[in-house]
Amino acid sequence: MSDKKISQLDAVTVALNADELAIVNAGITKKISIANFKKVALQIVDQNFVTVPTTQTLALSTTTSTNTLDITNPGLTVTITFPPAPVDGQVCGFAILTNTATLASSGGVFKPVFTAARGPGFVVRYVYNTAQNIWYLTT
Repeated sequence: MSDKKISQLDAVTVALNADELAIVNAGITKKISIANFKKVALQIVDQNFVTVPTTQTLALSTTTSTNTLDITNPGLTVTITFPPAPVDGQVCGFAILTNTATLASSGGVFKPVFTAARGPGFVVRYVYNTAQNIWYLTT
């Protein structure tokens, strides 16, 4: 096998569990299987925390999938706008931390819809399907 630059290697679109990656661990190059690489011992997620003091249109983050809404006054109407140029498989969602708000949607088609009066603890996550141009509810 000849040495090649990474840019010269063939691309893999789906890595199988038995496939291996090179990884530098404590200064030593080792290998790890895709199965072990995908294991999550502790999940750390970037979070977009938004305070919502008034009725408004709120754009969810285009770079962070997790959005937490602190609705500081009960009874507001909040129009939720999802990212304007999602990519296939992109996940976006939000949770309501405090108070109840009437939610409206903007920026896409949602199945099922999340619009209604929602209170603390309400959580939704959607995944975008490019072929159908729809945000689908996911877990």
